[in-house]
Amino acid sequence: MGDLRIEVEFLTGRCAAADPFHRETAEWPPSPARLFAALAAAAFETGDEEGLTALRWLELQLAPSVHVGGETRRLNGRGETPQHFVPVNDTRSDQRKRVARVFPSVTLSHPVAQFLWRDIEPPKGQKQALARLTTLVPYLGESASVVRVSLTEQESELPAYEPVARGEVFLRVPFGGQLDEMSRNYALGLNPPAGVQHAYRFRRDTAGQRAMTISPASRRDVFIFRLGGRPSHSVTHGLHFTAAVRQSLVALADKLTKEVPPVLHGHNPDGGRLRQDHVVVAPLPFVLGTRADARVLGFMIILPPDLSESDRQICYRAIEALEVVRLAGGNEFGALRCHATEPTRTLRADCWSGPARVWITATPAVLNRFPGKRPDKTLERIVASMCKHIGLPAPASLTFRPESFHRGVPHARHFLTKRPHWRPLPHGHLRLEFAEPVRGPLVIGSCRHYGLGLMLPLAEDTV
Repeated sequence: MGDLRIEVEFLTGRCAAADPFHRETAEWPPSPARLFAALAAAAFETGDEEGLTALRWLELQLAPSVHVGGETRRLNGRGETPQHFVPVNDTRSDQRKRVARVFPSVTLSHPVAQFLWRDIEPPKGQKQALARLTTLVPYLGESASVVRVSLTEQESELPAYEPVARGEVFLRVPFGGQLDEMSRNYALGLNPPAGVQHAYRFRRDTAGQRAMTISPASRRDVFIFRLGGRPSHSVTHGLHFTAAVRQSLVALADKLTKEVPPVLHGHNPDGGRLRQDHVVVAPLPFVLGTRADARVLGFMIILPPDLSESDRQICYRAIEALEVVRLAGGNEFGALRCHATEPTRTLRADCWSGPARVWITATPAVLNRFPGKRPDKTLERIVASMCKHIGLPAPASLTFRPESFHRGVPHARHFLTKRPHWRPLPHGHLRLEFAEPVRGPLVIGSCRHYGLGLMLPLAEDTV
């Protein structure tokens, strides 16, 4: 059985399409539901009954992978979409007032995207109908987003967003009955259905790169949240945020299921400290760019890879219900789940995932024991054991010091690295260099479950 591949080339090198849930940001990567809607428009406009039948078959298939390149910049280069004042389409008035509108778009590093449905074969005659419809699609998104669409047999070398049960981003996909619902909405003068959201995971490496990229032993579920309001707390006191998030997750799990797995609260049934890996909550500070001020913009939740299915489902439910972070002093912030079109670089998974050979700490790493003169207590052996604990090889070289390795990251002495019941341990900033690229996100060392030891990948041209 073959694969179904639909290729979309953005002829201007730009994609102009607004996210239907966040109208001021561009939707990138383009969602499968957007492509489906464009094909449906072509079928309805031409009265192509074979095409409509093919689309009814396509809407019942599993979500496709989306192979895309990255975006080089948003419209004005700062992740912001400028406003334009345009006349409204109001035929009831002789005076057409101008109102503010935005037309978000992105410049693409690679102009071709590919949608891949693996191991499916369209029924006889329907593949030709789909091929016919693709040639009739003039644009994807705004009319300024001119495209060439076609069926192809060529396998894409670009990295992919792959559909998963749980992932860090969401894309809209078609659903069974969507074509008929589009027809009904059109007759009623309503907007077409946007599609349903499906979880996706970004796989940056291509097949050629995969063999030489080292990653932790198992893939972890990663969830990123933005703090609502105007957060002004420095990452130096990020422990306050991460402790509050962990407490909220425990409370939500108890409320929803009456059962809190040890990976959430971090204790054995006998009250002792849990020895196995448990849920990591890390603050996400604004440390990149010329205006970086180390404010906590959001946080990242990472589930351990070896969770039982029952514990995983409890964690999922608690994370999905998380809406507010309440700090001990009384301040509270909304917790807003970030999606694929998140314009703030700090709050995108690719900012923290690499792959890269060189990594530096954005929050100080806490060693799991004091260095000593014995061979098994050297700094190198301690750091190697910390790397091994999260499934990584020993680094080829390392540097451990109190000063940060990035101008946006504060000195280690300014960080709160201890809670009342924790014993004091050495802490400082780490720079790790591996022989081969390593995939993140990486949070290393003792106290990592509260976000200490969060590491930032460095691009090769900055090393």
